[in-house]
Amino acid sequence: MEDSDLSSFIEQQVITFQLLNSMYLEDEFSIDSERDSFIESCINNEFDITQVSIKDIPSSISFTITIKIELEDSKEENLPLKCTLPLRLNGPVNIKQLVEFYIGSVDWINKESHQNLTRDFEQHIEEQSDDMITSSDTLILDCIDWLQTNGPNYYSKMEDANSKNKAKAEQGPFEFLREWIYLPMLYSKEKREDLINYARPFGLSGFVSPGKPACICIEGHAKDIPKYLNDIRSVSWADIPPRDKKMSTRAQERFTCETMEEFNSHRKFDPLEECHFKIHGKRSNHQSMDLLEQWLIEKGCPNAFHDLFPDLNK
Repeated sequence: MEDSDLSSFIEQQVITFQLLNSMYLEDEFSIDSERDSFIESCINNEFDITQVSIKDIPSSISFTITIKIELEDSKEENLPLKCTLPLRLNGPVNIKQLVEFYIGSVDWINKESHQNLTRDFEQHIEEQSDDMITSSDTLILDCIDWLQTNGPNYYSKMEDANSKNKAKAEQGPFEFLREWIYLPMLYSKEKREDLINYARPFGLSGFVSPGKPACICIEGHAKDIPKYLNDIRSVSWADIPPRDKKMSTRAQERFTCETMEEFNSHRKFDPLEECHFKIHGKRSNHQSMDLLEQWLIEKGCPNAFHDLFPDLNK
C-alpha cells in the first residue's frame, strides 16, 4: 500500500473512532487502547495526518461499545462489542480488514448460545458486500443494528436450554475445584477484563490480583475451569506470543459434593472480580504483598500465599 493510500486509510479510521466516540455516552463507549498522545489527539479532534510520522502511529485503535438489548417484558440487558480498527494494511482494503470484532461474554447468554451468536454474527459480516459497506463506521453501525435485532433470540435459547438441563444440573455428585494460579505479570486492562467476563457463563468465583507478580484464584465446577482457561489462552490471549502466555497452577483444592448446597458452601469468594492491595511503585504496578497475604488468611486460605509465592516467604 502506498504511503498516500495508507494515510487516507488511517485518516478514515480515525474519523470512524471520533464519530462513534461522539455518538455514545461515557458509560456506553470505553477506550481499550492506551491513552497516549495519539489517542488524546483523536479524542480532542486535533489529529492531523500531515503533521505526524506514520511510524509513530500505533497499529490499531481498540474500544468497546456497550449495546442495549431489549428483551421481553421491557427488560433491557447490556452486550459489549469490542471493536479494533487496524491502522496498518497489506494490500487493497476489503471489508474483512476494516474492523476486528469480539462480542463480550455476559451472564444472560450461556456459553453455547454465545458461540452460536458469534458464529451467526460472523456469518452476517461475511454476507455483506463492499457495495453495501463502504467504511468502517457503516460496518460497525450495521453490526450494532444486527445485534440489537437478533440479540434477544440468544437469550431465549439460553432460557430454553436452562429449562431442559435444570433437573440434570441439580443431580450430584459434583466436583468442586479451587485453583491457584501464578503469573509473572498482568497489566493489560483488556486481558484483565476478559478474565472477569469469560468467567461469568461458567459461574466461577474467585479473584484476579494484577500487577507484577500477579495471581488468580478460580472456584467452580472442576469440568468448567479447564474450559475457561482454554478460552483465555486461545481467544483472549490469541495475540500474545506463546512464550509470554505464562500461567502456572501452583495449587488445587478439590471436594466431591452430593448437593449444590454443599458445593456452594466450599466457595470462599464472590463471583470472580479484580482485587487491589495498596498499589505502589514507580509505575503504580505493584501490589502490597503483605496486605494480600493478610486478606487471604482472613478469607480462610492461610496456605495460599505460600503456595502462590514460595520465593517471597521468609
